[in-house]
Amino acid sequence: MATLFTNNQDKAQHVQAAYANTKDTAQELLARAREKAQSRFQTTRKATQNTLTKAQHRQKAGLDKAQDLLAAGVSVASTVGPLLYEKRHKAQKKLKQAQVSLGKTAAPIVEKTQDVIATSTKKAGESLQKAADNTKDVKEALQDRYAHYQRKRRRSRAFFRIGLLAGVALALLYTPLAGSEVRQRIAQQWQRYRSSIEQ
Repeated sequence: MATLFTNNQDKAQHVQAAYANTKDTAQELLARAREKAQSRFQTTRKATQNTLTKAQHRQKAGLDKAQDLLAAGVSVASTVGPLLYEKRHKAQKKLKQAQVSLGKTAAPIVEKTQDVIATSTKKAGESLQKAADNTKDVKEALQDRYAHYQRKRRRSRAFFRIGLLAGVALALLYTPLAGSEVRQRIAQQWQRYRSSIEQ
């Protein structure tokens, strides 16, 4: 009986260790997924920022050249002025279009990265919850089995004691020995049974 109790304790400890390991693994997977998603997000964001910066530098360089040409042609501004104004207007329009286009290209990438982060976090959370639920079910089952074992053990002890008392009573009723000898034997048997019960 002590061995069964020890086995149940070992099983409960094993289940608790498995729950701790599962929880640690799930948390580690969640941390890795977050780090990976954040790394992807950072890489995408840097690439987007670099592309935007390059586009802005190019457009700024073109605008600076146009402005330089405008400054150089101040002497002929009366004839060339409207043409330069139109070119400058077109360059600004193209710059705005490039910025809008770049914004439209970068927005889906950022949204996709955020979706990946959210999905990974959700999956890791679900895995952790499932592991916790499974461990809880196993723990409850072991507790139920142990409670059933304890009830069965108490019943067995009660039946044993009743049987022992009935046996002693029958022995007293039907024994052919003298009363002092019977009492002595009963005392000896009682001491033996008492020591075995206490163990």
